[in-house]
Amino acid sequence: MILRIVTYGISSGNILKLKCGKKMSIDAIRVKQLLEEHKAIRVFVKRLRSLIDTMTPANTTELSDEITVLQEIMRNLSVALYHAKEATLNHENKDNEVLNILIEKIDLLEKDKEHAIIKKALDNAIMQVDLANSEKWSIDELKGLLRSIKESVGTYHDLVMTHSLKEDAVLSKVLIESKTK
Repeated sequence: MILRIVTYGISSGNILKLKCGKKMSIDAIRVKQLLEEHKAIRVFVKRLRSLIDTMTPANTTELSDEITVLQEIMRNLSVALYHAKEATLNHENKDNEVLNILIEKIDLLEKDKEHAIIKKALDNAIMQVDLANSEKWSIDELKGLLRSIKESVGTYHDLVMTHSLKEDAVLSKVLIESKTK
């Protein structure tokens, strides 16, 4: 199963300019799009975690069958994680376009730090999957790698969920404040 992030379009046609306390403004529609993208990312990350949580070799009678199943799991997981990496990079650019205008410099440093931690967690999971795919491993070694990968994907999941909800709080607050002005 291959997972992809889909950015949902916003059907609202109102283009309200949000004043950001600076000499810049940003379209409310872009903020709404970013909020929708965060929702899509959370769905993707939840599916990724569910996918890996269900990844266990089927009961097979042959050891070679079990190794084959685990290797296929690792290949599928590799594809999903590389899609996540590409989507994370694309999203971060959109994120920066909007959030760098809206939030204070101190908060920007925290946001950038969180993005770096998320990327590192994802890179760690990818590195482990690449390692699993690069060598001939025994069944016990593959199972051990899968446990470690599950832990790394769990960390990635938790970081993305926390971070995206935090950004959503900032974006939602900006939208609410813009409507009251």
